[in-house]
Amino acid sequence: MPMKLHYFDIYGKAEPIRMLCKKANLDFEDNRHTMDTWKPLKESGWSPTGQLPVLEMDDGQKLTQCNAIMRLLATQHGLVPKDPMSEYHAESALIAFEGDFWGKNQPKLMAAPVEQFPEIYETIAQGPFKDYCKVLEGKLTKGKWIAGDDFTWYDIMLCSFFVNVVENPNNKGKASWDKVYGEVPDRVKQYIADFKAEYADHLASRPPSMMGL
Repeated sequence: MPMKLHYFDIYGKAEPIRMLCKKANLDFEDNRHTMDTWKPLKESGWSPTGQLPVLEMDDGQKLTQCNAIMRLLATQHGLVPKDPMSEYHAESALIAFEGDFWGKNQPKLMAAPVEQFPEIYETIAQGPFKDYCKVLEGKLTKGKWIAGDDFTWYDIMLCSFFVNVVENPNNKGKASWDKVYGEVPDRVKQYIADFKAEYADHLASRPPSMMGL
């Protein structure tokens, strides 16, 4: 009986998990909920946190929180850095993304009506995004990937923003990302290009999504 991944029909916090499962050749059911199917589950207490994603294991355990799920699966399937210092550099890059960049700017979108998204994305793209790309460039010094020459779950987490949001043709900030993408450091562009090559089949076959992270 395969694992069951429960989320909405968007990329969001489940897409990195989907990508890791593809990389590790893990069999899983990709259960995409609507608000109508999710509401009774949420009200019943089915999710331990009252949120999605939930990864339902074959033994019935329900795992929550994207990063915790990613780290568990990566540890089980050899997608973690091989030495502590490499992991430090990868972890610090992820903290720079989730804490300093996206963690501070995504709430501005979540609190605004959809019609204001383009304006907010423009502000993010022109300032915090450019700053973050410079930080990421400075951390990409250990090899092909963020932790060196070995691909790890950190690469999925860091590159997901670019392929799910920045390059998503359905993202309401696409015009803003396009304006500044030429200013993204070449090292970062190469990193994203390598990731896209790694996931070419998945990116070509996955369903479109109106939202990113």
